[in-house]
Amino acid sequence: MKPKKNAYPAVNIGSSFMLVILIILSMVIFAVLSLSGALRDARYIERKAGRTANYYQANNAAEKILADIDRVLAETCEKAELFTEEYQTKAIEELNQLDHVLASPAEGTEPLILIEYSVLMGGSDALEITLAANDSRSGNDGYYYITKWKQISTQEWNADSTLPVIKSN
Repeated sequence: MKPKKNAYPAVNIGSSFMLVILIILSMVIFAVLSLSGALRDARYIERKAGRTANYYQANNAAEKILADIDRVLAETCEKAELFTEEYQTKAIEELNQLDHVLASPAEGTEPLILIEYSVLMGGSDALEITLAANDSRSGNDGYYYITKWKQISTQEWNADSTLPVIKSN
């Protein structure tokens, strides 16, 4: 028997179909990888937006407390002269009546008042604020100046994450 002249080799049978399947399969894999990356990014953005919203809510609450402190110091200034022991005593008494505010005399030569308070941000974070009042350095800028306005973690750090490097028998 003589072979037919118009016959195609067996290697080329379905090769174009296999190429199309391979291209479609690779496109589906890339689509799934893109989708999973987009979902991961969306979850991260939602967490970040929540933390940012919590920060600004805590910042607004801290500003309201700061306005109350400013009001108390202004009222105390009307009753007693600034930079005196009398002003320090009256201001500390009035400030300690505010919620979440701790006022105490600072050690030193002049009657300096340290005012501390913190505002929870939700989760394990808080804003910690410290003010110095009745200080001659504040001058004409107001009754106090801010010494610390900082975001802190309220959870205790747990360093118990050891790895068993050497096994003891």
